[in-house]
Amino acid sequence: FTILKSETERKRLMMKQVFCILLLIGSLGAASAQPGWNWPEDKATAEEKNALYSDAIQLKMYADAIAPHQWLLDNAPDLNESIYIKGIKLYDELQEVEKDAAKQKEYQEKVMSLYEKRIEIYGGEGDARNRQAYSAYKYFKKDKSKYEYLYDLFNRTYETNKPEDLSPNNIVAYMDVTRIYKLSGGPVSDDDVLEKYEVIQTTIDAQIAAGGDEGRLNKYK
Repeated sequence: FTILKSETERKRLMMKQVFCILLLIGSLGAASAQPGWNWPEDKATAEEKNALYSDAIQLKMYADAIAPHQWLLDNAPDLNESIYIKGIKLYDELQEVEKDAAKQKEYQEKVMSLYEKRIEIYGGEGDARNRQAYSAYKYFKKDKSKYEYLYDLFNRTYETNKPEDLSPNNIVAYMDVTRIYKLSGGPVSDDDVLEKYEVIQTTIDAQIAAGGDEGRLNKYK
């Protein structure tokens, strides 16, 4: 009886495994057929690379995701917006743990380039700039050589977003970017500083009016 019971359990386990495999295959097929996926001529390789880098990111094996992800960027750059969304996460995670300063900067620049390519192909500039500015400030706020880049990026972020849509994380950061760029010798006049100040105040007021965290926003103000 014990042998028969074990055999029954083994068969049930096998059937469960087969069911899971069939379910996975069906899910992959459905994902491939979803609108928004622009598979290249070599679809089989693209599907393989897409699965490899996605699984590596999910398992937090970020270094293993680099090669298959880069293959997609090189051979299927308009495959799907997800390769940029996930790619930004990939290189942000890599730069976070990287000890070598030069390599860390390379990963940070990769994040910036992925934002640019995402905007170029898929649009949605306002939301993308919001996220990009946050990352750029985190990466470059102590790098004098990047102050002009930060200043221009934050200007563009504010130009492409309604005040109420701007990330609260980019409020004080915008004033700080203006400050450090001016103090480092950037061509920012006193009038420019006052103009940015007024823009930021308007942003805060708009976010409070839209139901934002009034205590937090007034602290920023």
